[in-house]
Amino acid sequence: VLIGMPYSGKTTIGKILSNDLKKAFFDTDIILKSENNDLVSCLNSGKDVAYFRVKESLLVKELSSTKFSSIISTGGGVILNVENINYLKQNGIIIYLDATTSTLKNRCNFEDRPLIKSINDIDKVYNERKTLYEKYADIIVDEEDKDLEGSLQIVLDALKRGEK
Repeated sequence: VLIGMPYSGKTTIGKILSNDLKKAFFDTDIILKSENNDLVSCLNSGKDVAYFRVKESLLVKELSSTKFSSIISTGGGVILNVENINYLKQNGIIIYLDATTSTLKNRCNFEDRPLIKSINDIDKVYNERKTLYEKYADIIVDEEDKDLEGSLQIVLDALKRGEK
């Protein structure tokens, strides 16, 4: 289970892991968006962030209860609800992709990110969530000075060692 800030590489690394490990891949943001329940749709239709978080939690619960091995990329705010983490930890290893704010800012694209509308929002959200990401992670991948391959290799090595 990949957690981390938006733009930390969860989807990209998740897809590669899925392919390399021959596991199913689920991206909660993509699933919610395809069901038209994404945060952007919620806010545009007059619903609030709480409504989206409920939909996200229901999806996390469903994905966590599957009996087959898979890779799950979560939305950046999944850690805001401890129940989500409890579900994900039932059968999963939580991997935190820890990218610095400067890395996140270099990768950012403000489309479809209603909670991150500017560079300053990245700092604010990062500061609000960093301790939670660290608290819930079984594995922390420090992405500083690493390219995609470097981060991916750390994840693969940790999984081979069976870290939890």
